[in-house]
Amino acid sequence: MFLEKGNVLQLYLGVKDSIEKQYEKGMYVVYDDTYVVCGNHEKPNYDYIQEHNIKIFDIATEGGTIVVSSGDIGFGLVAHYQNDKTNKYLKFAKEKYLDFFTKKGLNVSIENNDFLVDSTYKVASYSSHRYGDYVFGVFQLSVNVNLDLIHHICQKEMIKIPKGLSEYGITTEELLDVLFEIDNEYQNKEGEEVWWRIHTKWC
Repeated sequence: MFLEKGNVLQLYLGVKDSIEKQYEKGMYVVYDDTYVVCGNHEKPNYDYIQEHNIKIFDIATEGGTIVVSSGDIGFGLVAHYQNDKTNKYLKFAKEKYLDFFTKKGLNVSIENNDFLVDSTYKVASYSSHRYGDYVFGVFQLSVNVNLDLIHHICQKEMIKIPKGLSEYGITTEELLDVLFEIDNEYQNKEGEEVWWRIHTKWC
């Protein structure tokens, strides 16, 4: 297996460093607290965050504000665009998680890189962006969602409604088991190394 487990600080410092210095990097994280992660496209309610002592990270990548809850997980990687590891791995993971959700009895569809239950509730998402010669990809799985907190932190209109997979009886441990299966199967299928895992919840 190629999974590297890291803590929150290692994760976000690693992302910024690998993009800035152009090298391949991988990690996965299961969050143990509430965090806010800021991309370039949206800034959060800093006053509320400071007032409630919520930890915040600015990773200076594409995307908006991400609210991270305890128990959520995710994964992704930074790899050179020529080998296309990032997008191939995300595609493989997307198919595996879609199959897992379907077997769990969820009516899941994928719209604009978001996994929606009953075409309404957002439970997972994935994306990739190129920076120079390297592509950063991430796949988010929401296990627990505090919708009131998200409304306070995210300042743009919420079009899709975030919902935690725990409300459908799916646990963090089950999602990690699928992730480890994905990593092993992809390794055997492609003979390629894959690295980097993160969690999150896009507003």
